[in-house]
Formats: sequence, C-alpha cells, structure tokens
Amino acid sequence: MIISKRTVFKPDDVLTMENGKRRCAAYARVSTDDEAQGESFDSQVAYYKKLIENESESMLVGVYGDRGISGTSAKDRPEFLRLIKDCEEDKIDFVYVKSISRFARNASECMAYLDRVGEHGVVVYFEKENIYSNDKSLSVILKILATLAQEESNSISMAIKWAYFANAKNGKPTRQVVYGYKKVTEGKNKHVWVVDPIEARRVKKAFALALKGMSKLDIVAELNKMEEDEDTGVIWNYSRVDKMLKNEIYTGIIITNKTVTIDYVTKRQVKNDGLVEKVVIKDHHEPIISEYIFNAVRDKIASKRRRRNAK
Repeated sequence: MIISKRTVFKPDDVLTMENGKRRCAAYARVSTDDEAQGESFDSQVAYYKKLIENESESMLVGVYGDRGISGTSAKDRPEFLRLIKDCEEDKIDFVYVKSISRFARNASECMAYLDRVGEHGVVVYFEKENIYSNDKSLSVILKILATLAQEESNSISMAIKWAYFANAKNGKPTRQVVYGYKKVTEGKNKHVWVVDPIEARRVKKAFALALKGMSKLDIVAELNKMEEDEDTGVIWNYSRVDKMLKNEIYTGIIITNKTVTIDYVTKRQVKNDGLVEKVVIKDHHEPIISEYIFNAVRDKIASKRRRRNAK
C-alpha cells in the first residue's frame, strides 16, 4: 500500500486536542484466518499506523483489528466493540476504515454504530468509497452501500454453503472432528478420522451406562470420576453427555444439515425438518459403538421421556 502525503480531513474540521492534534484510530478486519488473509490483516495494520503517524495534524490512538471474524454481527468482534467504547468515552476523534464492508456487513448495525459514535463527534472515513460518516448529503449513499455490503456477505455465505453441500455429496464433508476421534493424513486424504482410544473409552462407557438405564446426571458423575482418577482435568456436564448420546456420528455415520441457518445476520438456526436436503454418509469413519447400541439407547431415553410426560 502507498502512504498518501495528503490529509483526508476537511478544511472546516475542528481540532479537538489541546496540542492541536486530532486523535486518530483505524479499524481493520479479515473474515478468515488463513495465511493470505493474515497477510492482508497485518498489512492493513501497518498501513494505518504509518498513515496516521505521517499526518502532522494527527496523533495515533491505536489500530483496532479483528482477525478471522465475520462482519455480520458486532457482538462477535471484540476489537470493534472496544473501538466503539473508546469513541463513546471521547478518546477518539477520527477513525479510518478500508471500506464499509470492513466496518460492518449488517446494514442496520452499520448505521446504528455510526450514529452512536457520531453523537460523540467521531467521524469515520471509508477510504474505498471516499465517504465521511458525518457528510449528511451522502447519508443515503452510505445506507445503500451498507446494504450492498450486507448482500455481498449473504452471497458469500450461500457460496460457502453450496461448497459444503457439494463436498458432502462427494463423501467428503467439511466437518470439525468430534470428541472420540482425531484427524490424520493418509496419502492424499488430509481429513481421515481415526479413533482416539482414550476418548473412545469415555464414549463407550457413557453408552453402556445409558443402556443400563442410568440417568444422564449419574453418567456425568461417573465420567467425572473417571477423569479425576486419571487426573486429566476434563469436566463433563449434562449438556455434553446429552449431545453425545444423541449423536449418530459414533456409529460411523455423518448426517449433514441437521440444522439450518435461517438468518445469516443473526446466525439463528432451526431444526431441519425438510427445509433443505440432508446428506447421509455411511461408513465415513470407524464406529465407536454399533448402530444397535445407539438405537437401543435412543429408544430407552425416549421411553423415559414418555413416562415422565405421562406423570
């Protein structure tokens, strides 16, 4: 990136610092954490540091950056929220951002946060669009560009979902390895699941106890005793055991799209009851328990639930 010698400030801007300098910050964000994006992130940070330090009218407050985080929701971006907080605490006068999509891909959130910092006299400058957040004549354009950034995020999300679905149809689902397994490389295949013997003992024990009719809370206690005896530091809870006993993945089967994200901005998910196609991949990996045991445990849990509801 080339560092400009010009100032981006308007002639009628008022200097707020006692020493006649404007307190400047910058915000940088990349949505994935691979090497290419990592380089982009580091270059953004270095660029803004040098840019602000080279401005005779500016004083660098800091460069705030979120690496490997989506821009659709501010609550998942700790550095962004820290920037907003510092603006509201009157520590910053001017903020540089590469583009509107770096600031936020949620149109309503984008405008809401600009309004919040604007109430404290903070101006945000979007370099790519050459737009100042306090330019009222461009407010409509800013809203349109923020909406376009949100739609771009939706398009990217849909493309990723399609790629996941296509991989699953080819028997190679993009899936994070679950407890009980670890990923290894075998030849050209970099995502082979193999049984982790230590973790598999816990899985087998949980299913065996459930098959005997033991409650999930008692199973939690048994597993925690096992971890304590072996001094692993691992702690089990009801939710973790419940999810494990319901997961057919331990029979060697992977089912994709069990839940569906119905709002890509809020990330709200619902159970997939025919909304999109599921892909069932059998013999994807070595089973830890048999389908017979899994089904027997499922039926026993369902029977207990029916008895409780009947009371």
